[in-house]
Amino acid sequence: MTSTVPFRIDVFTIFPKLVDDFCSESLLGRARQESLVDLRCHDLRDYGDESRRVDDALYGGGAGMLFRPEPIFAAVEAVQPPRPLLLLSPGGKNLIKITPIV
Repeated sequence: MTSTVPFRIDVFTIFPKLVDDFCSESLLGRARQESLVDLRCHDLRDYGDESRRVDDALYGGGAGMLFRPEPIFAAVEAVQPPRPLLLLSPGGKNLIKITPIV
């Protein structure tokens, strides 16, 4: 019987309990139970300033907030996740109307 090394996934979020609970109830949850996936959720607020803030106002003004880079870098450096490191962002095309794929 061969032992498989679980695929490690590190999630950096300000809602670690929410992500962990969601993943526990999905297909990732079953993969975790079978030791195929090692999912680790990290709270970015642990790496924020003294009041646990990780966001700041936009530089040009306007509505909304923006994540500061310092807590993100501090969290990644402390955890040392395996490389390559994939960073997901909300950038991309808005799905306002259906665009045919050609």
